[in-house]
Amino acid sequence: MQTVVSSKGQIVLPAELRQQDGIQPGQTFKVERVAQGEYRLVAADPPRNQGLVDKLLDCPAQGWYMPIKDSFIAATALAHAIPLATLNRRDFEPCGIDLIDPRLD
Repeated sequence: MQTVVSSKGQIVLPAELRQQDGIQPGQTFKVERVAQGEYRLVAADPPRNQGLVDKLLDCPAQGWYMPIKDSFIAATALAHAIPLATLNRRDFEPCGIDLIDPRLD
C-alpha cells in the first residue's frame, strides 16, 4: 500500500489497515526509525488483551491445564480485565485473574 506525506508532515494509514487492526481516531503510536527511509509504527498503548493467547498457550508448559470451557471463561475475564466470581479457585488462580468468592459479601 502507498500513502503520501502531507504538507504538515502527516501520513494517513489506509482505511483497510485501520480496520484490520481496530485503530481508532486519537490512538497514540510511537514512531521508530529502522533505517534511512524505513520506519515502524508501534501502538503506544497495546490492547489490554495483547499477549492473552500466548499466556494461555504457555500454561501447559508450566504444568497447568484447564478444561476448555474454563479457558473460555478465563480468556473473557482476562480480555476485558474484569474479576471472575467463582467457587472454582483451583482452576482459575494460576491465570492471574482477580477472583471473587460469591459466598462472601
